[in-house]
Amino acid sequence: GIDAPKGLGLFNGRLYVTDIDKIHEIETSSGKITKTHKVEGASFLNDITVDSTGLVYVSDSNTGNIHLIEGGKVSTWLEGLKGPNGLHAEGGKLLTALWGDKALQQIDVASKQVSVKTDSLEGGDGIEAIGDGAYLVSSWFGTVHHIDNDWNAFTVLDLKADSANAADIEYIQEKNLLLVPTFSKNTVRAYELSK
Repeated sequence: GIDAPKGLGLFNGRLYVTDIDKIHEIETSSGKITKTHKVEGASFLNDITVDSTGLVYVSDSNTGNIHLIEGGKVSTWLEGLKGPNGLHAEGGKLLTALWGDKALQQIDVASKQVSVKTDSLEGGDGIEAIGDGAYLVSSWFGTVHHIDNDWNAFTVLDLKADSANAADIEYIQEKNLLLVPTFSKNTVRAYELSK
């Protein structure tokens, strides 16, 4: 019953899944869709992040909007961004990777104030916190960048020679393992992170 699933977010036994212009809630214990939120005006819902209180943020890469599910209802939370893709909620802040601005931006959730933290990130896709104020950010065009706690970006993985994409990534902290879906190569590759 799902057409084009992309972003995934998990909270209290509910898996939230983006699907073009709607967001599905799936009960993890049964695997059944329990609710579908139609998002008015959406055309390419992409990533999802869920904050520590259960607020669900969803990017629409085509319209430039970020939507919010709160109390079972969906609303447009922020408009006018240039191609938001990856999202990561953490401590009252929301990080977003923007295709149009080729940047990693931080949004203060309370004020909705937007600030550029790192630029020159082409095709930003997934964002994962790795501890000590650092992040990994993938690029659809086949790279993964380490963003240190001073917001400096360093390329740590380059898959371009293999013509592989680096879609929305996952980081398993206790195993120090980076998982990279290659999309067009139909694989998920695992890399051990080292300093």
